[in-house]
Amino acid sequence: MNREQAVNGALIRQREWLEMAEGQARCILGLLDQDSVERDTAGHFSMVYGGLLEQAKRGLSASAMSQLNLLAFETTRQFRAFMLQLLREHLVNRTDKQCALGGKTEPDEAINEMLHELDIYLAWLRAVMAGEPSDLLPRRGRAEPAQPGGAVLV
Repeated sequence: MNREQAVNGALIRQREWLEMAEGQARCILGLLDQDSVERDTAGHFSMVYGGLLEQAKRGLSASAMSQLNLLAFETTRQFRAFMLQLLREHLVNRTDKQCALGGKTEPDEAINEMLHELDIYLAWLRAVMAGEPSDLLPRRGRAEPAQPGGAVLV
């Protein structure tokens, strides 16, 4: 596989991950109360992931792909921290809404699953940024759990 094919393969995978992350941000936005101050933050993440996805839909050079990966990595770290904060402080005890995510109906289970997927995405980004071929890396939902039993320790 030449460099261009590797970049194109990574770009396809990156689009999948960005779509997942944008969907998660929209799901979190839907779970929050209308008057919640966290709605602005969730909306911001949805908007940022949407912008990154639009960039990824264009043909990118290897250099532009590297920049996109760095932005996606930092955004995902921040988004993961935001979700952990919600899980700890507000969401589980405050909402009775449901999030349709992989059959999960309890917000804490749904967020736990989202956090697990973000962990896989972060591992993928680290590997791609280290130069590992993206076709050898775990795909969404096909990696080993980040923690024993797949749980995210809060």
